[in-house]
Amino acid sequence: IAHALLGIPYQKKIKSKSSSGYGATLEINSDPQGAEIYIGGNYFGTTPLILEDFPAGNYEISIKLNNYADFTKTVILQPRDISKISTILECLYTFDCAGVCDGDAVIPGV
Repeated sequence: IAHALLGIPYQKKIKSKSSSGYGATLEINSDPQGAEIYIGGNYFGTTPLILEDFPAGNYEISIKLNNYADFTKTVILQPRDISKISTILECLYTFDCAGVCDGDAVIPGV
């Protein structure tokens, strides 16, 4: 509730249950928020999300939201590294008369 009163976006934090002390921190954000996050094809939650003590390695991160183009990026996490992924998702519709993408769709030639 405090984050809403202060106008600060809420970010879920997930910390590894078995900490090695060598994990990385991965922060994932999207505009609009609420997009599904998949790491290596596994569902991890929705944006915004912070994963702490995440195992180092190479990962394919996918961010998906209905009516928006999927965003995919490969990241290399180093031990004790902090990596941030932030994207503005693109509406799939060129004319947003129905408000599908909150009026953010692009009208060609305008």
